Amino acid sequence: MGRLTQWAVIEGDIAVRRMSHDQKVRLADEIYAQQPNMLASILALPRMGVDMVQLEVALHILLITFQAMKLSGHTWPLVTEDNQDGCLQRLTARARFNEGLPQELANKLVEQFHAEHAERYLLAFVYGYLGDHDLMGVRTEAEKYLMLGALNLVECVAFVGPSSPGNSSGARPLAKMGRLDAHGAGATWTATKAGAARMSMTSPERQQRRRCCALAVAPSCSTHWR
Repeated sequence: MGRLTQWAVIEGDIAVRRMSHDQKVRLADEIYAQQPNMLASILALPRMGVDMVQLEVALHILLITFQAMKLSGHTWPLVTEDNQDGCLQRLTARARFNEGLPQELANKLVEQFHAEHAERYLLAFVYGYLGDHDLMGVRTEAEKYLMLGALNLVECVAFVGPSSPGNSSGARPLAKMGRLDAHGAGATWTATKAGAARMSMTSPERQQRRRCCALAVAPSCSTHWR
């Protein structure tokens, strides 16, 4: 099991929702200092066609993820670009592998995926929040990349979770993924079979980081996960 408890995820959600705009920008600065590649992967989404309203959703997920990591009380290894690439490749490969499965089997695999996932509470939050914003249908290329970006945050957190006996490297194996069109973790999610481009932030983009964060962290008026 991972290190993000149900309490940490719920309290992270509550804390971020209560933050002012400036507090969210400062939290984004903390992410840039401690987990720059996680922030870069989200700020790169507009390159994939994600608009500012959608970017706000992805950034909100990132803020809650990082806040939950802080509340966990653990020291977290740096999520590297190699970690991100590896997790994303496995995420899309498993989705492709499970395409075309019968619905009953797909449902069982998704249930198993959620039950065995190292960070199941964070995963449940991401499902729910994307579902609340009607972003699980993958109707456009932008929605595909947004979903992959959000889910890959969860996979990376699970992969680099603090080490425990028998896992000295600090890496945590990812659970097997079922087809992503069945009910699981409280929301419906749909598979995409295409991979995603490497998401990294270049030096010029770092200069625009604060402006992008300030635009994207405006408080959301939508229903929030409990």
